[in-house]
Amino acid sequence: MYTTRNSILRSVPALFLLVLLASCGEKGLIDPRQSIYEVSYTGNLEIGDPIKFQSSAPIGSELRWEFSDGSVYTIESPQHVFYSISSKDGAIVEDTVKLIVDNDIYEPNIRTFLLKPGVSKSAGLYSWTGGYFSVHGNCCPDLSDHVLNDTAFTITAVDDYTLNTWGADLPYLPDSNCYSTVKRVGWYNTTAVQYTKDTSFFIQRSGSSDGWVEVKYFRLNP
Repeated sequence: MYTTRNSILRSVPALFLLVLLASCGEKGLIDPRQSIYEVSYTGNLEIGDPIKFQSSAPIGSELRWEFSDGSVYTIESPQHVFYSISSKDGAIVEDTVKLIVDNDIYEPNIRTFLLKPGVSKSAGLYSWTGGYFSVHGNCCPDLSDHVLNDTAFTITAVDDYTLNTWGADLPYLPDSNCYSTVKRVGWYNTTAVQYTKDTSFFIQRSGSSDGWVEVKYFRLNP
């Protein structure tokens, strides 16, 4: 028996037609798999400090954490340490963590945050354990390299990204991971506070490309 297309459509329940339309790409429908998982963290968001990350994804989910510094974790709640701040064109930009749950990425799984370069740990009155005075190039024939005694001087915090010491405001330079005036007055005349995970250095240079002197102290980070 011959059956027309219209008679077939009349025999299909209306609810089934709605599902059929949705499966054919009908716009405006909500993806039933859209994630509602949130990413949270505990920590001070400072360079060199551990930050603990958690999510609201169900236990047993396949998780992949991707950080803007290139680090990747596949555990439930990773603890991560950033050793530098992201930058673009010399300016500080936000870092990110992206959580992939069961191979899907949705906006609620992406968290952005602005890291701080540890001003609170660098500011204060410190005893810098020893140091070194060095002469470079054609400079100061009456001076020579020698070891410096322990000394103390104050570093104060101007704001989250600026230190002041020996009368100089030192902005944080994300592309060099230090506080320094080096970008303002050049490599041969600068005051800088540089630090790694374990050690901080105070550096002061004076001179030109023909010759310069450098004072460099260090201290172990607490």
